[in-house]
Amino acid sequence: MTARGDTFALCGTLVEGKLRIEEVVGEGGFGVVYRGVHEGFDAPIALKCLKLPPHFDRAAQDDLVRGLREEGRLLLRLSQRTSGIVQALDVGSFVAPTGARVPYLVLEWLDGRTLAADLKSRVQQGLPGRSLEEAIALLDPAARALAIAHQEKIAHRDIKPENLFLVGSGAEASIKILDFGIAKVFADAPVPSGQVTRGVAAFTPSYGAPEQFEQKRGASGPWTDVFAFALVLLEVVAQKRVLVGDDLAVLYSAAADPLRRPTLKALGLASSAGVERVLAKAFAVDPGERYQEIKNFWGELRDAVAAGGDVEGRIVDADGAHDRTAVASGDAFDRTELASSTTKAPTEREPDVKIPTPPSRARFQRGRAGTLVAGAIVLGASIFAAKQYLGPLVDPATGASVTPGGGSASATLPVVSSPTSRAHAMPPAAEAAFREAERAYRDGDESRAIEAMQRAAKAGPEIGASQLRLALWQFDRATPRAREAFAEASRLRASLDERDAELLRAAGSLFAQPWDLAAWSRDLAKLCEKYPDDVELLLHLGHAEKARLSFDAAVTTFDRVLALDPELVPASLFKADVLSMKGDGSGQIATYRSCVAKVPAAVGCQEELVLALGRAGRCDEMLTEAKRFTSAHADLATAYEQLADALSATGAAEEAVTEALAKGLERQPPERRAIDELDYRSARATLRGDFGEADRALGEWMAKVEDRTDQLAHAMPALRRARLYVESGQPEKAGKVAEELLRRMGAWSEPSGGDLTMNLLPFALRGKRITAGELDAQRDKWLVRVREKWQRAGRDTGNDFEWISWSNAYGNAVDSAADAEIAVRKMPKIMPATLATGRWLVMDYNVGRAFLLAGRTTEALPPLARAAKSCSRLSEPTLPARATLAYGMALEQAGDAEAAKAEYRKVVLAWGNAKPPSTTAKEAKSRLARLR
Repeated sequence: MTARGDTFALCGTLVEGKLRIEEVVGEGGFGVVYRGVHEGFDAPIALKCLKLPPHFDRAAQDDLVRGLREEGRLLLRLSQRTSGIVQALDVGSFVAPTGARVPYLVLEWLDGRTLAADLKSRVQQGLPGRSLEEAIALLDPAARALAIAHQEKIAHRDIKPENLFLVGSGAEASIKILDFGIAKVFADAPVPSGQVTRGVAAFTPSYGAPEQFEQKRGASGPWTDVFAFALVLLEVVAQKRVLVGDDLAVLYSAAADPLRRPTLKALGLASSAGVERVLAKAFAVDPGERYQEIKNFWGELRDAVAAGGDVEGRIVDADGAHDRTAVASGDAFDRTELASSTTKAPTEREPDVKIPTPPSRARFQRGRAGTLVAGAIVLGASIFAAKQYLGPLVDPATGASVTPGGGSASATLPVVSSPTSRAHAMPPAAEAAFREAERAYRDGDESRAIEAMQRAAKAGPEIGASQLRLALWQFDRATPRAREAFAEASRLRASLDERDAELLRAAGSLFAQPWDLAAWSRDLAKLCEKYPDDVELLLHLGHAEKARLSFDAAVTTFDRVLALDPELVPASLFKADVLSMKGDGSGQIATYRSCVAKVPAAVGCQEELVLALGRAGRCDEMLTEAKRFTSAHADLATAYEQLADALSATGAAEEAVTEALAKGLERQPPERRAIDELDYRSARATLRGDFGEADRALGEWMAKVEDRTDQLAHAMPALRRARLYVESGQPEKAGKVAEELLRRMGAWSEPSGGDLTMNLLPFALRGKRITAGELDAQRDKWLVRVREKWQRAGRDTGNDFEWISWSNAYGNAVDSAADAEIAVRKMPKIMPATLATGRWLVMDYNVGRAFLLAGRTTEALPPLARAAKSCSRLSEPTLPARATLAYGMALEQAGDAEAAKAEYRKVVLAWGNAKPPSTTAKEAKSRLARLR
């Protein structure tokens, strides 16, 4: 006999040879949800079995199953990006014991209750509705998860309390979204020939937007979810369903009547004018007049609540009674969901209001895979090398500035307007945004400052002061946008005051092709003489000196700024970065600590402190500071990214690293999230030895940037892939990747100080795409070309430049003792103090390995020890194991067999079971066996 509700007679059976079905946990219009156990994982799962409409013929069934698979893939992608969407594990179809064809989804098992069940329980207990602030806090994880889908124009189409699942209780409760895409699958299923019925309803009428009732009103999409989500919000506050009716006609009338908008006041609840305006727009009858994404609605609502005070959220109508019968249970898909659809908005215009997500500070990823150009010169054997060298880098995913090894991206350009900067006749909105931008940059929050200055420019389109700062702030962070802003500031130069007009003229040298840092520095020095207390001009001057590698002069300038304004965060960031460049790692860390002590809200200083400790190999301290960072700034993506790196370095559980990265991705802006996700996926797969999965992720990454026109965007995934192929014993594949980039990169814009030739040629040689003679000839040309480019830009081509260019031209090409002998002979004669600090980890590896293979063990040990002990794991995932092997070899040469064995064991533990096998681990196993 079939268990109650077991429509498909699955209880006690094994589905697909791996899913042991235990019990029915819910049934609704779309299907049945079972609890089961995945035999392979020995873990609980939810099996959602969809009901095929009885009138569907075989062709219609096939179409629906195909749609389910497509939506399942979307769900998988979304659920990997946010913990706010239930995770998909599998999708397919089978024939049940009853003979029915059953499309199914396998999803993570969640313990908890639906929001619908929670609301019903509160009504039964006589509890009042939640305040508006409480409702916003409760629903915030769902809003954030929905925002991720909306950024890709993916809509849920059936948002309701039954599809929001509460995990945990009290202050720890969090919400996950269920049933993503189910409505889309059934709505898009074709009607079989000769049938007129539309089958299962594709939405829940009590939460339906006008366009779902009447398609003539426009397509459904993310704006439809906004309508439903706002209804859920009100239901949480009022503790009763908002749209109530006995049939579709009544519900349609309630949803579409422009005179009956369901705001808080319409429900008899206290509300501010600002909140009412936001809700009125969320409930606009015309889809084109509604918020187009949840992010816009949620951001404005939070702002309105903050501005107008909290709303009590209690019923104030005459009888004060709650409608206990209106909170229906609905479909019982309490623990499952599916992905949604991609749609086109009903209007081509942008949403009327764009409220940014909480500040993510996604301005650099030095702790992760980043960029290739250091101080405008291409560096070392890897992308990670660039992060450890000099000067501003550019993130290919977003154009975000990356200052390797030391200062924050806030420290890539002067970032604070001087008190003497004046905007002439600014409209009030522009003036307010302009001042907000200044305050944000004072605190070192570059992303928020740029966003605010963009609003200032929009509100005051004829004011050049905003455009001038956008040009300078975004230079080498988003260079094309910076050049556009500079051109616009030049067009509006008549609106500038005398001081800003002089700054604009001086900046012409910075925006020249190539940039002329000598002229930029000279003109800034003259301006600082004329305006001696102008901290903005002094910051520009210090940065120019830093970019020219004039370190002592830069420190003096930043000390002058801090004497004028001790709490000016960017000055501390700049100074710390230069101290690191000078080789004073302790002074760098002390400067960051001092900055945090003076300005506790200084995000940049806290962030850079974590990175500096990681580079120094102080992993436990790094983890302590990373935890402090996330506690103080839980809305920042970089805080969680650094926490993940610190957790990985200190051997934390894989689940903890996964959770930290997921939280970081949730907080990333959409333009960088997809790239970062692939970055993390490939890095973590590499670290655990799953080279096949890493290769797939890198292939997806390369496809993602195919339409980019800059060398850096293509080089990031391609070079990491080439290193992966070499590590897995496939040099021919690595050579092919390098050759393809070399052929195409002439059509792409190159970094301001060099090109990628020397990053690619060693892979081409290993893959037998070029000869050793061809590499030597191209290396000589490259060295001349890069030196000339640096000289034209007014940059120092002294000792630091010599080491940077050596690492590119010789260090990363060392594969044998003969290569090492040549590389050691070509080393600059004076080793700068910077090489003793661990600032440039890839150069440490290159220098140490060259000494090692040349038989100079004593000189090899210090740099290899620093490279092997660095806490950075996610940035360049092949480096830790390779550096550890080389360090072990140096220890073995020095006669310390026990210490060498310990290093070899680390390599074997990391990659001993890698698939395909690791050449590094193979060498470590061989050496370990000999020592035993």
